[in-house]
Amino acid sequence: MLDQVELGIRSAPSGDRLEAEQRVIRELSQPMLPVIDNLFARFEQIAPSIDPELAPAHRAYMKRQLHPLILCSPFAYRTYAKPLAMPVITKWSTCS
Repeated sequence: MLDQVELGIRSAPSGDRLEAEQRVIRELSQPMLPVIDNLFARFEQIAPSIDPELAPAHRAYMKRQLHPLILCSPFAYRTYAKPLAMPVITKWSTCS
């Protein structure tokens, strides 16, 4: 379904794309956000019960499934790639 929505936006005249994107986001966010919130709540509830020996396999699976979806957002990618709390280490500076 989202492929069809994206295709519709891309086929709109270039001046109308931003308006079309914003309209679609407003329309889809109301029904989708509660579902996504529920899925993440269930994930947070279940995650602690995973056997520690199996955690690396579960972690790899979830990264493979979720990263392409979440990290396509510029904000999420920046947060994941370089959190602000992390110091930038160059050859001229050191961590104490």
